[in-house]
Amino acid sequence: MDLRRALSLMLLIGLISFVLVPTVTSDDSLTNLEIKVAPTSIQMLSGESAQLEVKIIIIHSRCPLQIDDTEIILPDILVISEETEWESPEDDIFIKTLTLEAVEEGSGYISIVRDCPRYGLLEKKVPVLVGEGVLPGMVDEGPPEFVWSQIKDMKLTEIAQYYGLDVADVMSSLGIKGAEELTGQDIKKSYGISNDQLQSTLEQLFDENYKIESSRKTIDHELFIKDYVFMLLLLVSFFLFILKKYQARYLTLLIALLYFGFYKEGCMCHIGAIGNLFLSEIDIIKLHWIVLVFVPVIFSLLFGRVFCGWVCFFGTVQEFIYELRKKAFPKMKHYEVPRSLHLLKFLVLFAVVYYAHAFSRQVFCDYDPFLYIFTLDFGLGIVGILTILLLISSFFIERPFCKLFCPLGALLWITEKIPLFRVKVDKKNCISCGLCNKVCPMNKDIPNDKGECICCGKCIDRCKKGFVKYRFL
Repeated sequence: MDLRRALSLMLLIGLISFVLVPTVTSDDSLTNLEIKVAPTSIQMLSGESAQLEVKIIIIHSRCPLQIDDTEIILPDILVISEETEWESPEDDIFIKTLTLEAVEEGSGYISIVRDCPRYGLLEKKVPVLVGEGVLPGMVDEGPPEFVWSQIKDMKLTEIAQYYGLDVADVMSSLGIKGAEELTGQDIKKSYGISNDQLQSTLEQLFDENYKIESSRKTIDHELFIKDYVFMLLLLVSFFLFILKKYQARYLTLLIALLYFGFYKEGCMCHIGAIGNLFLSEIDIIKLHWIVLVFVPVIFSLLFGRVFCGWVCFFGTVQEFIYELRKKAFPKMKHYEVPRSLHLLKFLVLFAVVYYAHAFSRQVFCDYDPFLYIFTLDFGLGIVGILTILLLISSFFIERPFCKLFCPLGALLWITEKIPLFRVKVDKKNCISCGLCNKVCPMNKDIPNDKGECICCGKCIDRCKKGFVKYRFL
């Protein structure tokens, strides 16, 4: 094995290890986006009442699940004394307020469940404690998130309850008295206690009370129909490739685009799954995410980037736009991206991993240029501008996002250097006509093996002398 392959293999092993080692806490990111509650925990005495606001934000505009299909399941220690109908202050936002009465002491969870037949199960749990004791799950989940926009309007008694603390202990640690009824904003003004000071005090008390121990990620082994469709389509594509049925590639790409892109509205996001694996505020890794990332990686290690050339619906959008432009305007000039600029995708990969691990933020999902294409719901703003730039650039450049910005493409480029099977040129007999390079969608220098190969088969098909072959090592 040459030095380049050895370094690529070491980097890949390092990335895999990094995914499996970190310690993490808290909830699933998609659930937090769609289901929001206030407060995030409830602590009271038997016979007392408390209010819970549930807010549902419909992330997928074509989700078939109705708002009334949302289930709110209470533990036996609570009953609903009052509740409002679902109100919609804005499009795709629904709010319901429940007045809950504690009927006996104990602990448990309020579950808010949305089981969508298309996008899967989302469940938000609110820990509840009636009487003395510890809120369920606190030891494992860590302190609640400190959000000043919420804290500033809460009374200190409510803030202490939010953190599962005794308000007297909070006041003692802050060095204040008689402030139970003051809001966070009032405490800041009256006592000069900064946001950071209040947050650190609350979190320190929380750590002391609950003695949080770190936990490792566990794996949720549930798979979905779309995962099996993806793996089946990848296998079919591979067999078509080795059988040299290269024109069938457009059919597999079309299937991927229609099913994963438009029907699933891009919610088969291999790029987003990379970020999900590194999120620092989840304690469960879904097998679904592992499939989306590591099936293409392992497949690329063995057989080359068949996924990119035959199955990726992100690449399909760009390639179909470019091919249609060539048919409609065959004389229009097209542009090549220098191979050195392909390295930009490694910066994007770094950003996705860094923001996910350091801030538990899905930075690609925040700026996904494909979102409006697949949801058919265009809007202005940064994402809208990026979408327009993607469409325009795809008109003149073949697969621009794939070449410049795809973080999964960066990961697969590493594996591409060490596969068991790959496209190779018979250099002894090659006449250096350059025809293979001209048809390569990734602008690869095929005879000299410089650049990226997505196993589209165009170069093999173009070389009529048979000097370009897909072969072992």
